Amino acid sequence: MNAPRKSRTRRSRRLRASVFTAALALATLGFIPGLTQSANAYDPHACDYLPLTAGATHWNTLFADRGVTYCGSVNASGDWRVFIQIIDLDQGASVSLKGVPDHSSNNGQQDTKYYKLTADEWFTVLNSPAFHQNVNNPYGPNYASAKLFSVSNAGFFADNIPLLNASTEMSFPQGLMYYDPAPGVNAWQVAKLQDGTVYKSAHDATPGIYDQAWDANKIAIAINHPSQYCAPSLAPAGSGLSRVEMHPFAIHYTLTDATNFLWTDPYSQPISYCHIFGDQFVGLDPTWNASGEARRTYFGVDNPSNAHKIFILNSQQHLTGSVAEQMLHSAGAGGQYGSVAQLDGGGSTQLDVDVDGDGTGSYALHSDDLIYRKVPTVLAVYLGASD
Repeated sequence: MNAPRKSRTRRSRRLRASVFTAALALATLGFIPGLTQSANAYDPHACDYLPLTAGATHWNTLFADRGVTYCGSVNASGDWRVFIQIIDLDQGASVSLKGVPDHSSNNGQQDTKYYKLTADEWFTVLNSPAFHQNVNNPYGPNYASAKLFSVSNAGFFADNIPLLNASTEMSFPQGLMYYDPAPGVNAWQVAKLQDGTVYKSAHDATPGIYDQAWDANKIAIAINHPSQYCAPSLAPAGSGLSRVEMHPFAIHYTLTDATNFLWTDPYSQPISYCHIFGDQFVGLDPTWNASGEARRTYFGVDNPSNAHKIFILNSQQHLTGSVAEQMLHSAGAGGQYGSVAQLDGGGSTQLDVDVDGDGTGSYALHSDDLIYRKVPTVLAVYLGASD
């Protein structure tokens, strides 16, 4: 079975992209990790080891090259069910959290809002010519040669109404880099969100606002990219070009907990720039509020203290949290607690992929809303260097 291909409707959606999306392409997005290592060879059976669970009859290896293996499971009717991406950091492939703060909100450490786009729109923005030029980026190598492979939804957020609001608050603390070419700025900026709506729900006296996720076990995810301030040589040998760590986050976290997560260096490196110029976000325990079946987005690593591989699951099929978690463990995620985290799922689950390498993404799966749901942050996967 061939991979999902691009369609005329996919092209027409691009032509109907909003003025907001076009403006965003000229004024946003940040750090794209560089590519410096040799890539792995294609293996058509790279996904054969994955388990035949959740109604799958077989797995197809849709892509396996340059540090990224992309797998899709199929049921007896030939329908795509679950997609898993395996990102090998030691092969130079990388993952970056992308988002754009709304400057009309308080773009500070609290109350920051982020613009919303569909995964398809995000792919167009991230892969636009505005971001493939030799910009003087002090936080990493020239990203003109970076090859965007996929875009999928990421963090939990407050507003899932696609047409009502252009931006939304996030549910949990997060930090990321974005590029702001505004007059007098023209620089890479750090966007940090210290509190989140879940924190606010527990500290707001308004009746009925309490969010049960405040009592959930939480998992912090940090992705640090190489830069002239934090060279790969500072990371332990064999740790790849990016340094990725996952660890339990305080359940009832304080603003100090969030500040320590967002602004300090947990890797005991000589300088803290490694952490400040990276991505930080918070997921949930993989089984929290996930006993029912729903579309899922899960994130995992092989070693939560120093990852060599990242695993991203996006499901078309409705799964329980425990099934999604076990699928990532079977794929290679570590067995220790904190190796897998639940990200935003349900109607937000969506994945846009450039399998054939022509520079345009196509939906492997899109939001199940009648009007495609827009999301404020995405995980962008970049291929390692070509031979």
